[in-house]
Amino acid sequence: MADGVRHGGFTVEQALDLIAREADRLDPAVIPREALYGCNMALGTALAGGLRFDEALPLYGWQEDIDFTTQLARRGRLVSSGRVTGVHLGVRGGRTSGRRLGYSQVANIVYLLRKGTIPVHLANRLFWQNLAANVLRAPFPEPHIDRAGRLAGNLRALGDLVLGRIDPRKIERM
Repeated sequence: MADGVRHGGFTVEQALDLIAREADRLDPAVIPREALYGCNMALGTALAGGLRFDEALPLYGWQEDIDFTTQLARRGRLVSSGRVTGVHLGVRGGRTSGRRLGYSQVANIVYLLRKGTIPVHLANRLFWQNLAANVLRAPFPEPHIDRAGRLAGNLRALGDLVLGRIDPRKIERM
């Protein structure tokens, strides 16, 4: 229903207020999805048996939800519906540095493409969307986003890609 990451975060009270005001307006239709956004997904555990989040996507694990749910989709149907809703609080604490996240924005996409667990069109959109946002907003960043750090991480990952040594686990040493 709402993503606090885009706005610097929501409190629990703000999230509950949004749900109370807006939930009845959401479309109750069941919509097929090829992957799910992790902050607001609910899983039937019978189908998830034996699947694990990939430990090669360390720390914040950017896009591990796409990796996991793409694998899950091979076992059953993924859907979204306004009948099941939530608000992503987008809490800023506990996240990784801008530089590490920027590296992950490139390295994790490359890794998941090679693994076959991210659709090519989604990988392309995420790559270009994040790189463009970091380039364009680095000079005038949002107060809650380290755009310069993200851009530095993007550039380091692109260099590692060109040199053939890109690895999502590299952020553990950054």
